[in-house]
Amino acid sequence: RWGRAQEVYSEDPVLSGYLTFMFVDGGQVGNETKPKYWQAAACCKHYAAYDLETIPVDRYHFSAKVDARNMWETYMPVFDMCVRAANGAHVMCSYNAINGVPTCGDPKLLNGILRDQWKWPGFVVSDYDAWAQIYETHNYCPNMTCAAAVGLNAGMDQEGGGTRAINQLQAAIDSHMTSPEAVAMAFKRLFRVRLELGMHDPPTMVEWNYLTNDSIIEGKDHLALARDAARKAMTLYRNENKTLPLSKDIKKVAVIGLGASMGPLLLGNYAVPPDHGIPTILEGIQMALGEDPSKFKGQCSQWENNTDYFVSGEGGVSSWGPEDCCRLCGL
Repeated sequence: RWGRAQEVYSEDPVLSGYLTFMFVDGGQVGNETKPKYWQAAACCKHYAAYDLETIPVDRYHFSAKVDARNMWETYMPVFDMCVRAANGAHVMCSYNAINGVPTCGDPKLLNGILRDQWKWPGFVVSDYDAWAQIYETHNYCPNMTCAAAVGLNAGMDQEGGGTRAINQLQAAIDSHMTSPEAVAMAFKRLFRVRLELGMHDPPTMVEWNYLTNDSIIEGKDHLALARDAARKAMTLYRNENKTLPLSKDIKKVAVIGLGASMGPLLLGNYAVPPDHGIPTILEGIQMALGEDPSKFKGQCSQWENNTDYFVSGEGGVSSWGPEDCCRLCGL
């Protein structure tokens, strides 16, 4: 998606597609071509044409107007690489509609492209409550029973978030809007992935369970590779007066911005902090110049609970006290 910068590699469909393939393929099967068990079950999301939060309308009501050429040249290449090339385990349909049809209730988008055209065996999960919103926000159905049937018949397998839609599946079956066979197929797709992960076998049989953070996942070799990849992936558009790299002879450096001393800000959302910690931008500059970060007075590097950092409709931010203000201003 293009709505949150930390959730997509770039706006280039080809570049994002290749990076996605390597991430998903490596995450699911590692270096093995035919592993006995998957290492993880990757989710390709958000499917599809989903690139806004609230402007010009919130994502729960938004219908993207997309023609066939833009759909296949811009929005679909990354999913093609994630789903078909890398065999991603599951797909998450998005909150929006496309040309008037909610993505989680679109049989052409789900069963049509994913299964009939791409021959993909995985399962489809809705974004949080997106299945229910076929009725609740898009008004595509007159009631929740209809929404349950429309989603299942279109290719949905799992309701993400609550259970308002799937709780109506029995009523949908009784009303002949869907069938027990459709429910059984969704169940089969879901449990196939659990079997691929070895979740129904003794844990000692699954080789991935022996991986540890300290020795492998966050080991020295992995951290060195991550740093090397990060350095090589960065692009410097302009280096006026040859300011970079910073000289250690510099006496003072002004680091401006509320994110300078916020380590978690570098992770984006939905990210677990690494065991070795998160050096802030400020600490990185200090270490590069040979200064001990602990000598810096007034550094604020922790989020404050119950602080409204972003106020709707206002250009500024608010805080509950001096400590919060310090964190917001990076002082």
